[in-house]
Amino acid sequence: MTNVYKEPKDYAEQVRNMGFTKEEFYDHLIELKMPAQYIHECMTNWGAYAEKAKGDKAMNEQEMIQAVRKHAYENYEQGGWDIVIECYEDGDILELISNAGAQNAKDAIAAVGKLIDLKAERRKEALSFDW
Repeated sequence: MTNVYKEPKDYAEQVRNMGFTKEEFYDHLIELKMPAQYIHECMTNWGAYAEKAKGDKAMNEQEMIQAVRKHAYENYEQGGWDIVIECYEDGDILELISNAGAQNAKDAIAAVGKLIDLKAERRKEALSFDW
């Protein structure tokens, strides 16, 4: 009887997407008494998949930052979006969208917009004060 295994790359990706940790996956493979070479290939592919996922996330973060910047340029004279252009670096924007848990450009713009609205209101109050 011949054992039929899933491709290590596919198996590692599938298990990772199910939410298992690398250690849990390893223990599972040991429990199933998989051949050492197969376990090694699965673990290697787990690492490769993790690196790809990190790259995808970084790409998504960069895309969200660019969406916020684009929105800020398009709305420069409205609200406080000029503050983003003049004062915020990419790291500042990333911190705001990460803290808000933004998953897409719309969420990122809304997250930054909340803070910008407050800053614009403060600026308006300061400018209306008679010195």
